[in-house]
Amino acid sequence: MRVARDPAPPFAKAYPTGPDVEFTAIEDRHYWKSEYNLEGGRQTLACGFG
Repeated sequence: MRVARDPAPPFAKAYPTGPDVEFTAIEDRHYWKSEYNLEGGRQTLACGFG
């Protein structure tokens, strides 16, 4: 099975966030490219390198 990939990189757009959500550009290939953290890391949404 072949999966189509979106040509735009993940998190290419700045999304509006609430006061308890923080965006961080990590840019470390050992971890990930960027992340959104809820309440100081209670939950994390990470974007890998594509």
